[in-house]
Amino acid sequence: MRIALASLALMASVVSSVIAGCPLGDLNGDCKVDSQDLRVLADQWLAPPGSLADLNGDQEVNVTDFALLAESWQIEAHSLVISEFMALNGSKLPLDAGEALDEDGDSSDWIEIYNPADTVVSLDGWYLTDNANNLTRWEIPSAQISPGDFKIVFASGKDRDSPDGQLHTNFQLGSSEGFLALVKPDGKTIAHAYQYPQQFGDISYGIGSKSGTSTTLVLVPESTNAKALIPTDDSLGLNWTYRDFTEDSGWLTGKTGVGFETSSGYEGYIALDVRTQMYNKNGTCYIRLPFEIDDLSNL
Repeated sequence: MRIALASLALMASVVSSVIAGCPLGDLNGDCKVDSQDLRVLADQWLAPPGSLADLNGDQEVNVTDFALLAESWQIEAHSLVISEFMALNGSKLPLDAGEALDEDGDSSDWIEIYNPADTVVSLDGWYLTDNANNLTRWEIPSAQISPGDFKIVFASGKDRDSPDGQLHTNFQLGSSEGFLALVKPDGKTIAHAYQYPQQFGDISYGIGSKSGTSTTLVLVPESTNAKALIPTDDSLGLNWTYRDFTEDSGWLTGKTGVGFETSSGYEGYIALDVRTQMYNKNGTCYIRLPFEIDDLSNL
């Protein structure tokens, strides 16, 4: 049986990526982006290919790399991050994997906060906001996140801050382009933020992360033929996920992996590069991959 696997969503951070545990722009290895990294970039300005400060991997150090460093300015690896969010939650019972309803049974938008540190971090006094001009829009109550753990906050507009119950912001996320930030207790320092593009139903957006454990049945080997489309709307619905879908002649073609990186050293993992179509433009990529299944009993 040959099936087109098409239910893959590629997530890309447009403001402050955290790659390999340290922020993009960390050039001196201390897992934070500050004036020391700016000095390194200045020392390597217009340096030859392969330089550490070539953050976007285009074989030169220039104003583009400076802009990427600026996007991660003052971010530390041990700071909390918004690992993922969903602005158009269409979940309904019975829930599938990755779907969520709040305690009222509503399909509220949600925000996932991740603690990459090796110590417990308190959320007491931190803020979430969707307005760059109001960084203290919603204050997070006294709650803790264990090392490597996550905290879900529903962006429902219900404004609930009981530390013993589900958390709900006093704002909702929209499907159009928007801003979302996690702000430190001083009410001024942005720990992590997104200036995100248009969002689509039931597709989360974020930097991605590894959580929990799972057993994986490998169906797609490395360097598999792939087709990719960066959608401009949701007119295809789920039609592109069906194996009899044939309207992919105009899609990008290449081999896996599909994606892009904004720092040097990872280029070998990307065979079908979608940076031009996605970076700072779109957070969604449809990917179709052929694979064969001889025995369906293990699925």
